[in-house]
Amino acid sequence: MDKLKEKISNIRLEADAAAARADAAELALKQLNEQQNEREQEIISLQNRISLLEDELDRKEAKISEAKKMAEDVENSRDASDVLTRRINIVEEKLEAAESELQESKEKLRNMDIKTESLERTIVQLENERAESDVRYEELNEKYLKSKADLEETMKFLEDMRAALGCFSKPAYNFSKVFHTNSPAKDFPPVAKSFKQSDPTLSDIDFSSTGINPTINQILKKHKAGDEVTVYGWVTQYRKQKSICFLKISDGSLFRGLQAVISFDPQSPLPERIVSIRYLMSIFFYPFHSLNLACSVQISGILAVSPGKNQDLELQASKISVLGKTDPKVSFKIPLSFVFFPSWYLSSTIPLLLT
Repeated sequence: MDKLKEKISNIRLEADAAAARADAAELALKQLNEQQNEREQEIISLQNRISLLEDELDRKEAKISEAKKMAEDVENSRDASDVLTRRINIVEEKLEAAESELQESKEKLRNMDIKTESLERTIVQLENERAESDVRYEELNEKYLKSKADLEETMKFLEDMRAALGCFSKPAYNFSKVFHTNSPAKDFPPVAKSFKQSDPTLSDIDFSSTGINPTINQILKKHKAGDEVTVYGWVTQYRKQKSICFLKISDGSLFRGLQAVISFDPQSPLPERIVSIRYLMSIFFYPFHSLNLACSVQISGILAVSPGKNQDLELQASKISVLGKTDPKVSFKIPLSFVFFPSWYLSSTIPLLLT
C-alpha cells in the first residue's frame, strides 16, 4: 500500500511538473502572440519562432505520450488518471490554438505575397507605358526633325536658285563677292570655259574697303583663339574618326588653308546647326559618302588653339552650309591622289563650282 501511495505521489509530482511545463508553454504562446501583434512585418522571424514552437509542441506530445503510458500503468489510480487526462486535454487545446495561429500567420504571408505580385505587375505595366511614351516621343521628334530638315533644304534650294538666276548679269572680275557675302549673287559672271593660274584669286583682292566678308588669311591675322568667326571656302581635304571629322577649308588666300573640326554623335538626332543639305549632312551620319571634294561651304564657329604642329589655330564648327555643289563622282574615296586639290586650282575654278 505504501508503494502504491508512493507511486501515486510520484505521479502527482510528475503531473504537477507537467502542469508547470504546460503553464510555461502557455506563457510562451502568450508571449508569441504579443510579439506577433507587435511585429507583424517580421514574417521571417515569426516563421522561425513558429518552427521552434512546433518543435516544443512535438516535445510536449512526446511527454504526453509518456504520461499516457504511465497512466496505463496506474489504471487503478482513477483520480490521478482523471487529472492527467484533463491536463492532457488542456495541452491538446493549446496545441490546436497554436496550430490555428500558425495557419493565420501563413495566410497573412500568402496575402503579402499576392500584394507583392500585384505591385510588381503594376510596376511592369507603368514601365511599359513609359517605354511606349518614349517611342512615341522619338517618332514625333524624328518627324519634327525630318520636317525641319525638309524646310531647311527647301529654303536653301530657293536661295541657291535665286543666287543662280541672278549670277549672269555682271562682268567676271568680281566673282569673289558671290562667295564672301550673305547677299544674293547679283554680280556673278557668266560661266567661263577655262581659267589660268594667272587669273586673280581671292588673296589678290583687297577687302578692307568693301562690305565683303574677309578671307581665311585675313581672319587668322585679325582674330585670335576664342573669337567667333565665319569662314568661306572650298573643301580640299577630309578625314574622320569615331566622333570627330576634320575638313580642310581653303579660299586661295592661304596655301595651307584652315582646318575645321566637327564633333558629332551618330546616334543623336540631326543637330540644328547643320543648315546644308545632302552633302555636309552626311558628316554627322554614316557612311559619309554624300560629301564631295571642292564643294564650297560656309562654316561658323569658334577659333581654338590647334594641337597639331602644322597650324596654330583651328575652327570648332557650330554651323555649316553648302554654297556650291560639285560632281557626286568626286568623293572622298581611294585613290588618295583625289583627296587633295591645290588652293590655286580651287581659287581659279570656283566660278564653275558655285550654283
